[in-house]
Amino acid sequence: MNEAKAAAGFVYILINPGMPGLVKIGFTTDQSTARAVQLSRPTGVPADFDLVYDELVRDCAAVEHRLHERFAANRFSSRREFFRVPVRQAIAALQEEARSYPVTPLPEQKVDILPGLEHRLRRWLRADLVGVYVIQLDSLVYLESVFQPHAWLKDQEIKRMDLSFISDDLDTGEPLFSPSNQIAENARLFIELDTYTIHYLTDLFNDEANERIADLHRYHEEIPFAP
Repeated sequence: MNEAKAAAGFVYILINPGMPGLVKIGFTTDQSTARAVQLSRPTGVPADFDLVYDELVRDCAAVEHRLHERFAANRFSSRREFFRVPVRQAIAALQEEARSYPVTPLPEQKVDILPGLEHRLRRWLRADLVGVYVIQLDSLVYLESVFQPHAWLKDQEIKRMDLSFISDDLDTGEPLFSPSNQIAENARLFIELDTYTIHYLTDLFNDEANERIADLHRYHEEIPFAP
């Protein structure tokens, strides 16, 4: 693949209940869940696609190409991105291929927003949360959350979420977190998101906070800006 054309994005694995035994392997520079919804819209599709796994990589087209070559013998049709491969095997292969294309942002492309979130929402944040970053590449703004379930172990769990699907205006659909913004502005916008949006979109809050926010929302009561 041509490195000059490399673009960071997500390589995804989708399944469809109406297509048993098949997985769809593709890539998107947007959000994988949004791609699944897009593919589910045609009336000829028997059921909605479900996202089972995705990886953010430096060159999403290259990783997709490597996976398609890897499973060429299992391809359902030469003109389709469907493969007769067990889901677990597809996930393991994606994880392996993704290691060669890590996303390694430069220092100026990454802002630590955990201190800002702790200042505002300390009591509601998960105890195992050790890092939250807004990362901004040329065409992508995403959130990276780092969890360390056991303080005595170095093992960490990293979750990444594309922020482009969050709209600033429901009528125009303009993204709130745009790559055209300064990264400091996108960091500020996330820290100042309303409490329910953070609860609904992320895994940053602990169980107590999630239950309280869900109850307040259910009964149409005002959700506090901070606990």
